Order: sequence, then C-alpha cells, then structure tokens
Amino acid sequence: VALYGAKTYFQSHTPPERLEDLKTHQYVMLTRYPPSFTWFDWLAEQVPEPQTGILLNHPQGISAAVKAGFGLGFLSYLEASHDDSLQLAWPAQERWKSPLWLLVHRDRYREAKIQAFIQFFKSVIQPAMRAELAYQDAGDKGPVL
Repeated sequence: VALYGAKTYFQSHTPPERLEDLKTHQYVMLTRYPPSFTWFDWLAEQVPEPQTGILLNHPQGISAAVKAGFGLGFLSYLEASHDDSLQLAWPAQERWKSPLWLLVHRDRYREAKIQAFIQFFKSVIQPAMRAELAYQDAGDKGPVL
C-alpha cells in the first residue's frame, strides 16, 4: 500500500515532498477502518486533522474516489502501478506492510487439489509477488509458503 493521487488532482495541487506537505492535501478517508489498515494510523500521526475530500464507509470505493480526484488515498501498489491515471504521492512505509495468510484445514491439506494450488502458488504467484513488491527474502516478511 502507498499513498496515491490522480494525475488530475496534481494539476491543482503540488505533490508532497516533505511530511509537512501532507497537511496541505485532501484525503479519501474511511468512517471506520480495520486495525490492519495501519497506514491510516500513520496518516493521523502525520496529519492530526486531515482535510477530507470525501468520506467513505467501505474501502471498495477508495480507488474510484482517488481516480475521480477527491484527494490522496491509500491504494494497493499492485493496482495503482498499472494505472496511468494515478501518481505516487508518498511511498510505502515499512510499518504499512501486512502479512498475507492462506489457511488450509489440516484434514484437507493432502488433497490433490489443495496440493496443486500450493504448488501453483509456490511456482507462479509467490515469485511474482516477490518481484512486484520487492521482497528479498523471508526476513523481509514477504510472501512465504
């Protein structure tokens, strides 16, 4: 996750270069967010009273609101890096990372379809995630199975 804005938003707002600059921007905010969304806690520390461009009650609307130019918002790097209408406003911080867990009941672990998925994940998905997210090894808490 990183902080993004629409390129159209930056036509009338200067991109932040310092933490202090974050106070001059509007944000796509949520009425409530899960504890795993640590980036919102970080924003509250940096910008105690952020200017709200739009307030949403569900995270699914964040991407559309950012693209519409309502303000800066936290988006998945995987999503935003492939969208030419978005511009990085603030890079991801180490404390924003959250682990991805895939759980399988122990009674089903040896089933052929489960083993096939695990092998697919290890050979295709895991290397792609490491490359895309720049995880170097398990010590970086990257995707490990």
